[in-house]
Amino acid sequence: MSIGIGQYGSNGGICISINSRWKEGILHYSEVIPGQAQIVLMKVKDMHFGYLNVYAPNCVSERIGFWSQLYDALPTMENWFI
Repeated sequence: MSIGIGQYGSNGGICISINSRWKEGILHYSEVIPGQAQIVLMKVKDMHFGYLNVYAPNCVSERIGFWSQLYDALPTMENWFI
């Protein structure tokens, strides 16, 4: 069984699915760019992890600004999974 964390609705959205046995390890969830980027910060045993889910723009000119905005919004984390 897994849990879904994210945006839901009739237009779709973004979601991160995490096995329910890891639910207790979730420290923080945030949509850092609404509808386009979300993070889940977790602790498993004595390690911290950040999971990043991204739906980037297709337009090149929008993509440059998106990645810059995302970089500025991410917290410092020892391990990231993208």
